Amino acid sequence: MNRASSKRCNRAVFVALLLAGVALPISTMTESVGASTVTSCHSSQVRETATTSAKSYPEGSLVKLTVTIRNESTRTCSVAIGPTSPSFSILNARGTVVWNNCYSGDHPGACAMFLMLHVLKAKASYVLARSWNQRDGPQSKFVARGAYEVTSSTSGVSGFSRAKFELTT
Repeated sequence: MNRASSKRCNRAVFVALLLAGVALPISTMTESVGASTVTSCHSSQVRETATTSAKSYPEGSLVKLTVTIRNESTRTCSVAIGPTSPSFSILNARGTVVWNNCYSGDHPGACAMFLMLHVLKAKASYVLARSWNQRDGPQSKFVARGAYEVTSSTSGVSGFSRAKFELTT
């Protein structure tokens, strides 16, 4: 088996195990890249930052959300990324979640349970962007104008990141 096939095979096994309900600790996963093996990033090696494209958004406009995962270390390592990792949540001023990225078509949806390993070279970043249409998840109504916060958290990265923004009229 060549190295490229081996790399795909490692990922396929990881995906299949998670879909079957078998949980593998992220810290033990490795991936072959070229002639070397890349281990998972330790939570102290990576930094996660959530941002929005603006500090305020008029009613009805898309809120553009971005999470950046940066390898702060001096060695190459991998992070597990998937439909729910990083997870995005939008909280209102009372701290209530009004939307998260498991919603599909403005309705609560099933979150896929697979993760793919992404190799991050030293000091490199992985960026993931999503958009939110200012509607709540359960009723698909526009949320009230006011202060909101996006939070993100990624498997294998300690803590979570936040960014505040306003919805205006």
